[in-house]
Amino acid sequence: MTSLFVCYKSKDTQWVLDVLQPSLEEQRNFKLCVDYRDFLPGEEIATKIENAVKFGRKVLLVVKSEWCNFELEMAHMRMLDNHEYILIVVLLEKVSHKDMLVLLHNILTGQL
Repeated sequence: MTSLFVCYKSKDTQWVLDVLQPSLEEQRNFKLCVDYRDFLPGEEIATKIENAVKFGRKVLLVVKSEWCNFELEMAHMRMLDNHEYILIVVLLEKVSHKDMLVLLHNILTGQL
C-alpha cells in the first residue's frame, strides 16, 4: 500500500471526499493522508504538513485555479534534497500558463 499526502484547497474538500478518496483507497488500495482524517489536533498545521511531505511516499497536489503553495514548496525541497520525484499533480480544470505559479509550471513541463 502506498501512502500519498493529498494537498488541496478547502473548497475542494467535497471532491476529495466523494471522488478522490474512494477512487484511490477503495478501488486501488492506496493509503491517503488527508488532513480532515489524519491530522490530530494539538500540533501546529505547518509541522503536520512538513511531516506528511517528509515521511509520505508521494505528494498528490490537487490543482484548480488556486494553489497549495506551502505544500508545493515542501515537496519541491524534498525532491531537491533527496533527488527523488515525489510529486503527483491532478489538474481539476484547465489553468493557463500565465495564471500558474512558475514553480508548478516548471515541474509540469519538466524544466526542473
